[in-house]
Amino acid sequence: MTDVDAAKLPVMLTTLRLSSISWIWQEFGGRVDREGSGSAHFLAAFCEYELAIRQAFRRVAYNSKRPAIKAATERTKNSG
Repeated sequence: MTDVDAAKLPVMLTTLRLSSISWIWQEFGGRVDREGSGSAHFLAAFCEYELAIRQAFRRVAYNSKRPAIKAATERTKNSG
């Protein structure tokens, strides 16, 4: 990776809304360099990390809405 690529990468990741990856890409890159893994492994690790973060956010969002949904359902049942 050239210095120009390294400078552009955080901007591209943010534009693609991959902000969690933009925080850790250098750590992952260093690990891939030490292990001698290929670029497919590097990209797969990023994707797994991003999917885990998004799943955690969805879980939190869903759980935060559950009491409101349950209360609305109860009101609907009781009014009918």
